[in-house]
Amino acid sequence: MIDINSTFFLSLSSSLLPSLPSFVMPLLGAIKSREELYEEGRQNPLVRALEQTNLDSVPFFKQLSDSSHRQYARIDVRWAELYASEQKKGNPWGITEKIKVGIALPPRQAFIAFALYITLTTQGLLGSQYATKNTVKGYINNLWGVFRRNALLHIPRDYRQQVFAFIDSADLEKAVPLVMCMHEKPIASTRDIAIFIRAVWEDRNIIRTTRMRIQLCLFVLLSSLSTERPGAIVESSCYRGTNQALKWDDIEVHVVPNPDDLNRPYIIIHVRINLLKFHRKDDAAFKDFILFPEPNPNRAMCPISLIIALGIEDKVWKNITTADDIFHPKIPPTEYHLLVTICGKRPVLRREVISNGIWITYAELALPYDCLSRHLRQISLSLGWLIHLTSYCLRRGASNRASKVMSEEERTGLLGHIKNAMEFVNSYQSRQVSHDLGAILHGRDQDHKAFTTAQVLTVMSSRSDPNAPSYLPPEAAKDLLQDEDLIEMRKQREKVLLSLRCIIG
Repeated sequence: MIDINSTFFLSLSSSLLPSLPSFVMPLLGAIKSREELYEEGRQNPLVRALEQTNLDSVPFFKQLSDSSHRQYARIDVRWAELYASEQKKGNPWGITEKIKVGIALPPRQAFIAFALYITLTTQGLLGSQYATKNTVKGYINNLWGVFRRNALLHIPRDYRQQVFAFIDSADLEKAVPLVMCMHEKPIASTRDIAIFIRAVWEDRNIIRTTRMRIQLCLFVLLSSLSTERPGAIVESSCYRGTNQALKWDDIEVHVVPNPDDLNRPYIIIHVRINLLKFHRKDDAAFKDFILFPEPNPNRAMCPISLIIALGIEDKVWKNITTADDIFHPKIPPTEYHLLVTICGKRPVLRREVISNGIWITYAELALPYDCLSRHLRQISLSLGWLIHLTSYCLRRGASNRASKVMSEEERTGLLGHIKNAMEFVNSYQSRQVSHDLGAILHGRDQDHKAFTTAQVLTVMSSRSDPNAPSYLPPEAAKDLLQDEDLIEMRKQREKVLLSLRCIIG
């Protein structure tokens, strides 16, 4: 039964239908049948070409990232080297030079021979002639992947078991003592970060532009806050030339009215990380985090002020030309609003280039990781640190701080790790015991003040050398100029410059 009010509303709506504004969404058309959709799709010439191809004879290969392509290419080179070596012995295992579709799976002994070849020809980097066991096993795992992808061959389980058993065997250890240690993995503490940022602002020899000074501080803070990998913020070395980095579109500035002081609204920044490891091409994979302003005594560690400074220089937000337009607007906001971004495709952190003999910041090119790493290393050396700061020192520090207040699931999501993976324990977790063991032994309460004092001994900056030289003495610089390798490099550089001048005209 329809009441009078609803009948009136229906009649009123019907009378207004002809005068609906033009922007009202039209009704959707009839749903097409699968047959119609199929016929429409077949009109695409690319689809027709696929239909006319004999798909049974065309192999399809798994798509790889740029870094995986380089790893597989390295395996191809080492396999070809083994093939050349085995050819001199008559090629007893019958292996081929190329790993490609159509070859037969080599016998198990060929893979053991490859493991031995890698063991003997890979130079150790940890004070030993030989590499670590994990390095050799990494090569073998990559070899399995190359056979699966490039030759479409499955490696039997007994092959894998026997090859790894050979690497761990006492016979191989007696002949080739592989190393079991690992690189030191320092963890950047909050104190290290504060010392480093202060050094960036005070430096007058290494950093060329004010923008790079701000960019370095912002990168250090973003890495320390978000635990994000460097390749999600700057241009990764594995994706050199792609200009993939954090963009202004990934940053939202939210203005929230402050009921206690309308002239000083709350500023909150929302950051979205789209370039997650293993998911760069997956638009549905991302990580969000929120930045809040630091209190006045800690303003030097505030990422919001640095983001605002860079955004104003880039003219990123509509109708925003000064910091006061955001922090102290002429018309106090009474409702929440979002700053409108107008240059969103531009990278936030960008590289420096020389223009007319002057270092400037390029408008469109993202800051590459090697440039960032060089600045981190140079500032560390100027501080006299025995171990220079890296982006992963920051990530390890952030993950260890997060593990104290977050659940395992939250920490896993923050780090972007696979669920139940041991990556945090193996690569990030501090080996430092965080309790007073004497108090445990004697039944005392934990002396947190004493332990906090002792923790200073483990931070990176505690081992700095105050007498570390910050420049080369004239005699050493003169010796460098006479070094034969450097002389040859300068000659090669002149040849390249001459070739470029001829090309450019």
